[in-house]
Amino acid sequence: MSSVDTAPVGEIDSREKWCRRGEDLLRSLMGFLQTVKIHQGNNRLVARGVEALRQTVSALGKEDDQVSLLVAHGRFFLNEEKFPHRPMVETLIQTFQRYCSQRRLQGITLLMTINEASDEQIVSGARLLNDAGLKEDPEMVLSQWLEQGKLPWLELAFESELHAEHPEESYNQSPGMSYLYNLIHQAEGEFGDSGTRRQPDETTIDVEGQRASTGVERAKIDIKLKSEATTGKTAKQKAVSSYCSALASLKEVSDKIHQRQRVGIRRSVRLIQNMVDLMMDKEALFLAMSTIRVFDDYTFTHSVNVAILSMCLGKRLGLSKVLLNRLGLCGLFHDVGKVEIPREVLNKAGKLSEQELAVMRSHPLKSVQQILKLRASPEMKAHLILPPFEHHLRYDLSGYPRINWENPISFFGRIVTIADVFDAITSPRVYRPTALSPDKALGYMLEASGTDFDPLLLKVFINMMGVYPVGTLLELDTGELGLVMETPGDAEDYRPIVTLLEKDEHGQYVKGEKFNLNTRSGKTGEFLKNITSTHHPSTYGIQPAAFIF
Repeated sequence: MSSVDTAPVGEIDSREKWCRRGEDLLRSLMGFLQTVKIHQGNNRLVARGVEALRQTVSALGKEDDQVSLLVAHGRFFLNEEKFPHRPMVETLIQTFQRYCSQRRLQGITLLMTINEASDEQIVSGARLLNDAGLKEDPEMVLSQWLEQGKLPWLELAFESELHAEHPEESYNQSPGMSYLYNLIHQAEGEFGDSGTRRQPDETTIDVEGQRASTGVERAKIDIKLKSEATTGKTAKQKAVSSYCSALASLKEVSDKIHQRQRVGIRRSVRLIQNMVDLMMDKEALFLAMSTIRVFDDYTFTHSVNVAILSMCLGKRLGLSKVLLNRLGLCGLFHDVGKVEIPREVLNKAGKLSEQELAVMRSHPLKSVQQILKLRASPEMKAHLILPPFEHHLRYDLSGYPRINWENPISFFGRIVTIADVFDAITSPRVYRPTALSPDKALGYMLEASGTDFDPLLLKVFINMMGVYPVGTLLELDTGELGLVMETPGDAEDYRPIVTLLEKDEHGQYVKGEKFNLNTRSGKTGEFLKNITSTHHPSTYGIQPAAFIF
């Protein structure tokens, strides 16, 4: 086992203490809610319950001003982190889940203002919470009570917030988001439940030259976080849903920063944890997900792709799930500082002036500043700040921002650097419409091994991606085009499996048959098809994800 898999003794002790405090809080909360059902407010047991609840909330919430209890995707989350399976509290968690379900709640957040609230306010709030379970529309009633200030020490997360991980307006305003939503349907197959071919919506948009539907049955898209045991989604559908949800979480963070609101990352943490769970068995699927390119949502898709590539590389390096979660969040937030960069600088088609270049190069430091403002524990923020600051420093520290120390960049910083550069140079941009094909990008990066990149980590990354990474467009000696769908598992073998592309009656490329380029002639023993050149898919107006999913 790799040394990184083994947490220090102090960290294990700290985690155990965190788990025990979580159990104490859940026990105090559920016990108190039961006590106020059967006793008057002046009862001694009620007073003890109030004090116990205050103490347990204070023990867990002093660093973040709140403690969140959440049930999602069939799992229990405490303060944005997945709570480990502990048989001794399983019944208690199930009781909490039933309580929330009866009130159409996803979870409950207890605020540190509980220490300022009077005993009467706390008891009254608990009784209102209990009464909501008897109402015909508990969400409406609870929402009204929250607006009226009757629950000053509580925040509530409603089930309706999960009916679609994205707000309606987020994909109405973004053609790229609409395109990704349609991939969910594509992952289900070309035919619907009725057996009839799905008809595209009349409105279409252009995503890197690929015509795509913008509104196909949006109302039917359901990305509610359910237990994997009960959801009927395939691995591809789950992967696409998680990608869309990660995009929406970044858009939400960006919007809140622009509105000068304090930003929480509970949703992002939960999504990364779910991605890690799925990636452990479906690494190839997640590598394929990283081929998604959406021109109008570049900053967001780039950040999600960097998170995916970083986690996949981390998995190859033997990192534990806990460390993969941290690494994924570092990738997801590595460019969060760009929300402060003016759009006219970010999207300038021509060469940046010296002043504009200085503004652009300020984004790593701005990312650190934004992360420090997040509504998260100091420990969580401490885990996140280094890689975003370091991802343009380069392995030999010759990059930016300029620093006065000689210590090497962090392990996670070196990983995120590799993922960031690969996705950036394989993505068309307004100032660079022609991107490198994935195989040429790896060659370019190899030339900078030891200067820009950690040579050992880069070698692992190249082996993971393959000579012709998924999403590379190949021109064959037969005159055909083939899109790489799978890379060989054998390091000695470089000939991939491709989907041959054909033109339909409108001149658009459509998916043809799958072909293994290792296939040889039975008579001569020669390969039936050979690679003559490689291209970036956007050169031919091809969106790889449209053919992979």
